[in-house]
Amino acid sequence: MRNIIAFTICLVMASPSDAKLIRFTDNFDGNPAALNIPALSLWDVEGQIDTVGEINPYGISTCSGICVDLDGSPGPGAIILRDALNVIYGPHYFLTFDLTGNQRGGADDVFTLELVFNKPVSAWIHSASPGCNLGHSIGTVTSFSASLTLASPDKLKCALGMKFAAIPHGKTMELRFGTTSADNVGPILDNIVLYSVPEPATWAMLIAGFGFVGGRPRRRKGDAQDGVGAEAGLVLRAVEINHQRVDQALIRR
Repeated sequence: MRNIIAFTICLVMASPSDAKLIRFTDNFDGNPAALNIPALSLWDVEGQIDTVGEINPYGISTCSGICVDLDGSPGPGAIILRDALNVIYGPHYFLTFDLTGNQRGGADDVFTLELVFNKPVSAWIHSASPGCNLGHSIGTVTSFSASLTLASPDKLKCALGMKFAAIPHGKTMELRFGTTSADNVGPILDNIVLYSVPEPATWAMLIAGFGFVGGRPRRRKGDAQDGVGAEAGLVLRAVEINHQRVDQALIRR
């Protein structure tokens, strides 16, 4: 019983951010600085892109290590993740990245983002960062597209949230970042991360449920262990039912 109470305390002290699970990350630092680079270590390239170092002759000041100019010489260009990412229902996903304008006094640039799924998915996809409006979608989709117009000095921290309904195994998501600009100076992309966290309702139910189990009076010594196991199972079943309700709501919409 004390172990159950201790586990509950750990859950209370933890937060969803503590449970962040990094599912993909790339800061492009494994690539050389080059004009019209034909491919990146983790990405295929369409059109022309440039990789830019932290120290460079172009006046770009936001690169931490290597970053990507999506409008190469002359552009436009795009990068497509070579190995698609697996997605499952349950956790809340967040795709984050650093994005700036061309920083060289050029004309406004249009940045594009596309998610492509190998099979239809029921999903809630939403912008999750102020100042970087990537739009939203809810329902069954095979892809999601967003675009932003960036002025030369713009500097944004972007985040896109994603919640998937119950889906069978084998669903994957392809990432694509690009631009329609073709004037040799384009949007600058860096520090791409995809991570997931448990949804708040799951945390609340786990904390409350295990707290209830831990706070129950002791049973007779012979059946105490079986009783705790059964009650913990009921808590986890309640969490599963909650996920199913969220999934059904997504599908209905």
